[in-house]
Amino acid sequence: GDILVTVQASRQHEQDNKPQVPIHVLQKAIRFVQENQADGAERRSRVQQLEDGSISELYQVAVEMNQNDNRDDTFTSMEIWHALADTANDDDGHVLSQVALGFAYAENDKHRAISYFVRAGEQGPHQAALYNAGRLLADPEVEDFVKSLAYLRAAYNLYKSHPKYATDHLTETSRYAYERLSEQIVALIHESISKKGSLLSVQLVADMFLYADLEDFPTPSSKEEKQWRSAMEAFQSQSWELALVQFEKLEEASKNRLSELQLALLMVLKQYSISASGINRGDDEL
Repeated sequence: GDILVTVQASRQHEQDNKPQVPIHVLQKAIRFVQENQADGAERRSRVQQLEDGSISELYQVAVEMNQNDNRDDTFTSMEIWHALADTANDDDGHVLSQVALGFAYAENDKHRAISYFVRAGEQGPHQAALYNAGRLLADPEVEDFVKSLAYLRAAYNLYKSHPKYATDHLTETSRYAYERLSEQIVALIHESISKKGSLLSVQLVADMFLYADLEDFPTPSSKEEKQWRSAMEAFQSQSWELALVQFEKLEEASKNRLSELQLALLMVLKQYSISASGINRGDDEL
């Protein structure tokens, strides 16, 4: 299911970085608070914060308007979130508003939803946004397996890199989603081979390899990663026999560390090298 984890709205640069909320939108937000906030002192305080351009107050009013069963209020809430989320600079913008827009678009405009989840996830970092970006990227409408693995893995690994932004529940959910997707890709690979037609391009198979282990093996700059890179250099330059030797070396040296998905990907790359070079090993061609 969709899980929205709210991280405290960042107030650090509210004062010097006022959002460009159109005046007519701000007026609708103020009117909403005046009509819906019963307590007089609270109402005055909230209106004052809106007039001062408080990002967290604007965001909160948009959340309340969005939950209100009224089309005009829903539309205004989106206008507020867009004003807070859409900045010229990609690594800027209000994270929680970006997450809210990700959910708002998730049903009907997956590509747009992904772009908001990705921005929020990377900028936050925001674990639910990373997870939801990964989940939507695996959707049949989008089906970008490389990025999906990357974002689900990033969501999972947040508990190590930024523990205060991670929850046990979302870490576990991200791990589960990553493992299900890996199994699905392994099944696709086996189906590909048995049908003798490739359902996955060899380029996609190669691109997935470094994202195909939950614990990030081989780690950047490790001996194994260098082995992988030299195998890929041989492969890209069509030195098929050399590529095959390198893939086999990597597999032999790391077979206890490689994931099921990585072993399946290596199998495809080895078979492709054999078939492209015409090496006859008595194996069936791919």
